[in-house]
Amino acid sequence: MRRYRPSVGHVLAPAVSGLLLLLAYPPFNLAGLAWIALVPLLAAWRTPGPSLGRLWIGTLFGGLVWGGGLFYPLLSVEDGSLVDRVAGTLVVTFLLTFFLLFFAILYQKCTLGQTAGPLRSAVIAPALWIGLEYVWRSLALGFAPYLGLTQWQSSFALDVAAYGGVHLVSGMIVGMNGVTLLALKAFRLWAESPDRRVRGWAQRQRARGGTTLAVAVFVAVLFSRGSLVDLSSSLNYGGESLTVTSEVFAGSRPLDAEAPDPSSAQATAFTLVAVQPGFTPQDYREALQGGEAGQLALLQRVLALSREGVARAERSQPILVVWPETTLHIAALANSRLRTEILAFVSAQNVTLLAGLPRWTTRSSGVGGARGDRGSVQHNSAQIVTALGHVHAVYDKISVIPIAEAQYEAGREIRPVRLFDSEWSTTIGIGICSDVVDPRLARAAVRAGAQSLHYVAALSRIGSLAHLERAFLSFRAAEHRIVVTQAATTGPTLVVGPTGAVEAQAAIDVESTLIATVPAREGEATLYTRWGDWPVGAGLILLLGMGALDVWSGRRRRGMLFS
Repeated sequence: MRRYRPSVGHVLAPAVSGLLLLLAYPPFNLAGLAWIALVPLLAAWRTPGPSLGRLWIGTLFGGLVWGGGLFYPLLSVEDGSLVDRVAGTLVVTFLLTFFLLFFAILYQKCTLGQTAGPLRSAVIAPALWIGLEYVWRSLALGFAPYLGLTQWQSSFALDVAAYGGVHLVSGMIVGMNGVTLLALKAFRLWAESPDRRVRGWAQRQRARGGTTLAVAVFVAVLFSRGSLVDLSSSLNYGGESLTVTSEVFAGSRPLDAEAPDPSSAQATAFTLVAVQPGFTPQDYREALQGGEAGQLALLQRVLALSREGVARAERSQPILVVWPETTLHIAALANSRLRTEILAFVSAQNVTLLAGLPRWTTRSSGVGGARGDRGSVQHNSAQIVTALGHVHAVYDKISVIPIAEAQYEAGREIRPVRLFDSEWSTTIGIGICSDVVDPRLARAAVRAGAQSLHYVAALSRIGSLAHLERAFLSFRAAEHRIVVTQAATTGPTLVVGPTGAVEAQAAIDVESTLIATVPAREGEATLYTRWGDWPVGAGLILLLGMGALDVWSGRRRRGMLFS
């Protein structure tokens, strides 16, 4: 019998899959390609041979096309050294590359010799993909391919996300790829001689069953470290334990008024004024060179835009002004002159301010921190200042980006904040830039009471990757059926409705303010809010069941053949 050897097609097929995957993601947004992108890869790995070298090469190349094509804008980030930029780009590129390779290898192992029953192959592929997405996000601080993200403009996919999150949408896409391959292979599989399926069947059955069980157990171990249902008090994140706490404090009210009872305040809408200052890296460099005067000049530009936005806002509702991530690149609230200007603004305008501003803290252990002395550490923070004239809540960014944000210490608390006075009340969830990537953080905030989610970002230096972040915002909104907003330095500054559709957006790369009404959340919690990553659990059950069935049937058939 002629020995099988991988052809040139087995090198090109995985590479084609990598290209199709790239084109399906933002900014290309050819979302329809995602539903067939994996067919060449699955077809190439479907038939095992004595030499898999070409398949490995093709898959690695396809992963490099996919990952490099998405994240090459990191090379042009203006801050950081060339080594930092190259290293950061390579890290995220290799994460996607090896994801694709591991998925292909496990798919081949779990369907080894699967000439009969191709439906099993179509079922096991999405279970493997979802499981690997979960593993990647658990080990890489929330980073994973999230294939479902390609469908961020699809109302159908966003509706599905309310039931099972982005992982369920990923599973649907991979499942459709498997079904497509099943259809293409149907005639060939039907025409094969039964004699070819008998030889070595029992041995292959046990082999793929054992592999399937091993993969399922590994994912189950990671899955058990998180929580399937309850994230109201704690969250495991990259091996660290995060706490989920709510802060309650009075919003805008006269300084001499008595503190109202928060339980008596009714949840109601408020007006959002999202400020997009349009600062460029050059603006920040000049401000640093100008010292306090340079920083004050930037602050005055932000304050002028904020006053303009508040003047145009509806005053019959409470107003929340939001500034972007690291609006100033210094701890402005620790500088007496800058702090005075900020507090004077919120008091005079009678508004609540959510401002992205770095801050310094001191470690009790006295161990030296990032770019600090005597145990001091810097945080990338969002701070809430009320009309009472002082800071009442602080959120420190959790998903600190390695290398690019090495100067910052990661936060350890998810802190929804309840704003209220005698007549109104709302609880907001806060996130900073890449915090939007990991669905666990948003879900924990919503389960802790957040009625809307507000992200601050600095996206002026990452090019087309800003489009990826916009897609995540749509999924976070759709998963929980709540309003999600983002204020970014140069954009996109936008408001995403509960369906995941963008309802309002400021012009990009200009100074502007976006004014929108954020309604009180209506309706019950979504299935995803209540049950979280149940698609991962369902995939585990499938893998465990199929693996156990393979092992049992392989042993049974072997006994029948040799009895």
